[in-house]
Amino acid sequence: SGLGAAPEATQDRLHAIQEKIEERQRILALPQRFAGSKQLSRREMEIENALFQGTDRHSFLRALYHQDDTQKKVTDEKDPMVHLESVYQELLSKKGPEEVQPTKSDPCSCLSLVPQGPVAEESSLPDQKEQAEQGRSPSLPAAWPPQSPPRSVIIKEPVEFVPEEEICKNRLSEEELRNIPRFSSYHPGEPNKVLYLKNLGPRVTVKDLVSLFARFQKEDSPPIQFRLLSGRMRGQAFITFPDVQSAQDAMLLVNGYNLQGKPLVIEFGKSK
Repeated sequence: SGLGAAPEATQDRLHAIQEKIEERQRILALPQRFAGSKQLSRREMEIENALFQGTDRHSFLRALYHQDDTQKKVTDEKDPMVHLESVYQELLSKKGPEEVQPTKSDPCSCLSLVPQGPVAEESSLPDQKEQAEQGRSPSLPAAWPPQSPPRSVIIKEPVEFVPEEEICKNRLSEEELRNIPRFSSYHPGEPNKVLYLKNLGPRVTVKDLVSLFARFQKEDSPPIQFRLLSGRMRGQAFITFPDVQSAQDAMLLVNGYNLQGKPLVIEFGKSK
């Protein structure tokens, strides 16, 4: 009656049994699939789920593909992806109350030309109503968007004006603009202080517009306002002059000018 298994042997046996139980549970936890089931990438699985949501896809068809969920996440502490979340939170905590400078995501950029010289003042004016209104009728003169307090960034480098002779030699007439299928119904509209510019090239900047239109700035008048749209409204701009006559003179000189390989199409903005 004093005989029995050695304690070490009993522990080894229990340990082996426990390992078998854990392995069995792991196997049971794996998704059931056919041996020929196709493994999809995360992107492919997202597309598949988007195409067949809910119960639209029969279960036996879903068994024909799978996403490998058994891959372990990266645990190497030297991998930057491990620390991505902590870095993100740290950046958020550093964000102070100071005003954020305009970025590419801003719907438009605005610039005022001061009468004292070619020094520009640029700012961002997000305006969802403007985008919606222009989006309904991109071929018609867009209405001048409502004013709102801008966030200003001063551009201090000088702007060199494009000579009038060069503008006159490199521009299309209204009739030549109408010969372009996209602008076959072109009409300048009723004269007012606002010019609506379209067909701008992707690399056109506010400085380019200043080099063309700043010559119409008068010393005793309010500064000319420049708004270069971006995002979905890219390729368009608004310029507000202090008076109608200046806007008409600018239209006569610059309309049809070949700016960076594309003819500049100008219309008078519609008054709200």
